[in-house]
Amino acid sequence: MRGLIDSAATQEHQIALLWKALEELSVAQSKTDCIPSDAAKQESFEAARINQLLD
Repeated sequence: MRGLIDSAATQEHQIALLWKALEELSVAQSKTDCIPSDAAKQESFEAARINQLLD
C-alpha cells in the first residue's frame, strides 16, 4: 500500500513538472492558450498524511 502511495506522489510531481515545462514553452512561443486552466501545476497529493492513516 505504501508503495502505491509513493508512486502516486511521484507521478503527481512529474505531471506538475510537465505542466510547468509546457507553460514555459508556450510563453517562449507567445502562445499562452495551450495550457488548460484546470491543469494541476502544483502538487496536492498528501502522501505523508495517507501514510499516517495506515499506521
